[in-house]
Amino acid sequence: MVLYMHNIVSEVCYNWNAEHDKFKLKNDNLLHRTTSIRKQAQSAFCR
Repeated sequence: MVLYMHNIVSEVCYNWNAEHDKFKLKNDNLLHRTTSIRKQAQSAFCR
């Protein structure tokens, strides 16, 4: 069960990183603020 949860968290973090890269490429201030909020919310799982 722990391994199963770890796999879910890893997948979420992988998807998060992919989205974050797209947002960085766009270099849009609103998107940057949005990703900063999401990053803070997910940082506990994705460190």
